[in-house]
Amino acid sequence: MTLAEKSTTETRPHALLRAGFPYLTTIGMRRVTWFPIDVAVGKEGRVYTLDRTQGSGGYIRRINWDDEDLGAFGGSELTWPSSFVVDEDENFWITDEAKNKVIVIDGEGALLKSWGEKGSGEGQFDRPGGIAFDNDGNVVVSDAVNGRIQRYSREGVLLQTIGTQGSGDGELDGPAGVAVDERGDIYVADWGNHRVVHFAADGSFKHTMGSHGSGDGELNRPTGLCVDSDGDVYVADWGNDRVQQFDQNGRYVYKFTGNSTLSKMGRRYIETSPRVLRIREMGKMEELEVLRAPRSCLMDDQNRLLIPDFGSHRIQVYKKEAYPLTEAEIAPIMETVDLYTV
Repeated sequence: MTLAEKSTTETRPHALLRAGFPYLTTIGMRRVTWFPIDVAVGKEGRVYTLDRTQGSGGYIRRINWDDEDLGAFGGSELTWPSSFVVDEDENFWITDEAKNKVIVIDGEGALLKSWGEKGSGEGQFDRPGGIAFDNDGNVVVSDAVNGRIQRYSREGVLLQTIGTQGSGDGELDGPAGVAVDERGDIYVADWGNHRVVHFAADGSFKHTMGSHGSGDGELNRPTGLCVDSDGDVYVADWGNDRVQQFDQNGRYVYKFTGNSTLSKMGRRYIETSPRVLRIREMGKMEELEVLRAPRSCLMDDQNRLLIPDFGSHRIQVYKKEAYPLTEAEIAPIMETVDLYTV
């Protein structure tokens, strides 16, 4: 069954019994997952982070769920990477905003192909950002300075342009992360407009989520996002140091501000340094837990939400617990809602 066929046979639940979204674990650490800006999950428990160096440059780091460092690769091909996805062969499709290219490398870092050049014409980029596969295996890329989304074949042939520069319906200002749901709809982190823009699979505008601010459901420079099979949308709210969850209708549901514990990798490192042990012992735990400028997020097929904690050089992981409800099992939508029962 192809992805396109699968998307037409699966339907979302009418509603959800949301049981909770507990923190699960932390993997990675400073000096290994250095400034992680994106994350992907491969086969056999492999987890990949797209990391930036302090100056120009970047690389992909391979770790696993046992929090073991399995090495880095790809650095020689990257100048200023922005986002990446992994395909079925575990090749990596990366946007590089300095090179204005999509770059494809294998698991050893060897260059397979690339395309793109700087400009505002068809098939050109000016600081490409987010990247995702659509349900036909094509490549969807955000083109930040040009205020648009471009869809390509895997051979780099331009298929479609979506959106124009601006702040109105269907317009974009510095689009960053992109995601595609099981229906083929496209979601864009509209960085300059502090919102998420939702397009149908054919590129037509559907609606927006969020507005500028720091309250629940408000956003400050959103940079990345992901969508799960229930239609919930998770937005990396970079300027507010959090990730926010919206339902498929754009209603605010929950926020993740950070609950990190010390990773196995971090513990092994810290235990060898008496000075670092003393500094940590004297610190405030709340300051060690929080997210710092998250750039993206990923929901895997185990309902684990992975959040690259950019400022703290680690990945915080949460586990969704929700149960599908049919229309017959739940009352109609109410005008006012509280969770107290009589």
